[in-house]
Amino acid sequence: MRRFLSSLLLVTMGLVTTALPSVAYPLALTHLEPSAGYGWVVTEIRAATKSVDLSMYELEDPAIEAALIAKAKTGVRVRVLLNLDYTGTRANTPAVHAFAGTKVQVHWAPANQIFHAKYLVIDAVRGWIGTGNFTPQYYASSRDVWVVTTVPAQVAAMTGTFQHDFAGGTNQLVRGPNIVWSPGSAPALVSVITAARHSLWIENEEMKNPTIEAALAGAARRGVSVHVTMTASSSWAAALASLANAGVHVVTLDPHSLYIHAKLICADCSLSGGTLFLGSENFSTYSLDKNRELGIIVTTPTIVRLISTVLAHDATMGTTLPVIHAPAGQTLSVISAPTQVSLGDDPTITVATRAGAACTLMVTLPSGHVSAASGLGAATADSSGHVSWTWHISTRTSLGTATWTATCPTGTITRNLVIQ
Repeated sequence: MRRFLSSLLLVTMGLVTTALPSVAYPLALTHLEPSAGYGWVVTEIRAATKSVDLSMYELEDPAIEAALIAKAKTGVRVRVLLNLDYTGTRANTPAVHAFAGTKVQVHWAPANQIFHAKYLVIDAVRGWIGTGNFTPQYYASSRDVWVVTTVPAQVAAMTGTFQHDFAGGTNQLVRGPNIVWSPGSAPALVSVITAARHSLWIENEEMKNPTIEAALAGAARRGVSVHVTMTASSSWAAALASLANAGVHVVTLDPHSLYIHAKLICADCSLSGGTLFLGSENFSTYSLDKNRELGIIVTTPTIVRLISTVLAHDATMGTTLPVIHAPAGQTLSVISAPTQVSLGDDPTITVATRAGAACTLMVTLPSGHVSAASGLGAATADSSGHVSWTWHISTRTSLGTATWTATCPTGTITRNLVIQ
């Protein structure tokens, strides 16, 4: 494995936007972890001549902190934005203390939003986007990827959003070609998935979003070869089992082997090209709809070829989930389901399948958007074969006819639900 990874350590690429596929953008580099290590971050900081802007979920690397302090001492403007919410206080307070009394400008991100994005901008001309935190205890065991862009519009989006966040703004996102920000990144990720015609290769740390799960299952059902590789966890075992039952090739790795921390979607990837998404976005409702996250869509064959090779390799390291087919004569049926609901209601849908079956429920709202309400998504049938979902109809939901789709190993049911 080490020999394989070292051969993939460093490659050059051009970032080409899907909107302008004929434009040849400047070359860029990528670092593949755990092979590369994070010494390259120190090298980048030392190379800065005007400014360093760093937004990080967890900063616990003394070498990187020392490099930031040393660079600020030379007169280069160094700004650091650190996550405060969730585990932020515990993880990042030592770094804040290390910067005290130095020329490093350090700000806490707003307390009411998880800042999970991981990016570094050097001199406002080079922008690194990654999937990994600056936490040394995980360097040797986590699969992560970092890529740098010198495309002016992409770097401007990063520097502009950083400026707003550093000043305490609330979700003042500066858009750029193929730059994917959260909140609101689900449509971009779904568009990559739904555009696939032949294959999808996926790595992610979490699987807790019904919109993404429905898109992956839908791709498998329309004949796309869908591969999902993740570290095993009981938190999304039901969701992964449901994907396997939909025809997705699911592989789980032991948590003590290579840890899948990367967030990657590779659509129709081959030696000649494809479309790659990479970034900080996990497949969870919080990550896609609420957190500050950053990702990028890349179509350059060189980087697509590298990442697709890594994805195929990682899939050989784990255990493939079996697809459990329904016994002959076993079906899916509705036990109870409303046909009409009102704004503010908490409807419940219950179906009958086989005991222990992993099922999913997806609700498509009158607006055409897939609901991300808590209570939807993956669920497991009880010993009687009954499985239920209860969720909340927001008072901001559009009125009209919604549809719900329950999917289990024993079949799929779709019904209308009028919201009045």
